[in-house]
Amino acid sequence: MIGICKLCQEEKELLKRSHIIPEFMYKNLFDEKHRYIVTSNSSIINKTSEYEPPQSGIYEANILCKSCDNSFLSILERYFSVFFHSEKISIEKSPKLIPKIDLNGNKFFYCSNTDYGKLKLFFLSILWRSSISKKEFFKDINLGPHEEKIRKMVFENNPGNVDEYPVMLSIVDQSSGSPNDYIGQPRFSRFEGHHVATFWISSILFSVYVSSHPKPAKSIEMSLQPNGEFILPYLTKSEAWNLMLKFSGLK
Repeated sequence: MIGICKLCQEEKELLKRSHIIPEFMYKNLFDEKHRYIVTSNSSIINKTSEYEPPQSGIYEANILCKSCDNSFLSILERYFSVFFHSEKISIEKSPKLIPKIDLNGNKFFYCSNTDYGKLKLFFLSILWRSSISKKEFFKDINLGPHEEKIRKMVFENNPGNVDEYPVMLSIVDQSSGSPNDYIGQPRFSRFEGHHVATFWISSILFSVYVSSHPKPAKSIEMSLQPNGEFILPYLTKSEAWNLMLKFSGLK
């Protein structure tokens, strides 16, 4: 099929199945038939049985050409996969995650030796693809004038400064009984006058500030940093459940 690729904006043959969210991020969510169920917040609140059972990833047809999917997004996706499975690469190149505890007893990881550009653009690419998606699951993500700015950042391989769409990550407890098998419907919220897009995918939460004016200093401090270092908060089982209930509108 010939159409306009939404990333490079050129007339090209489009893929029939373009990734919206990479399949490896669903590794904890597969059933015995290697399928998983993605449930919207509204279906949880209304106790309906709406679900979407794709085979491996959330897909949408006719979005990206083969060149963009392979040359841009696949590189970012491979790096993220390596980031959380660093045993696949040499010690020199692997990210360093050192567990620490702050003065209030909260556990977190101090991360270093990461590729700021690839990691940040990976999350921005998910945000952008969610905004251009026609799927009901992504209906709350509308970037407006920021959509084109973020598209250019991804296409031009430009992660920007730390205060340009800063990205913050958290990780959920991996033990049995923790909500690390939850996919939350992406949502926008407001924090100190800023729009913040938040995604909960398996055991990873990430938020992106989508605004042009100065961001809170604390948020910048917690965001991915150009030097490859950042703070990765750790949510305990009880903290994760409490946040999941709020995220899905049940609390």
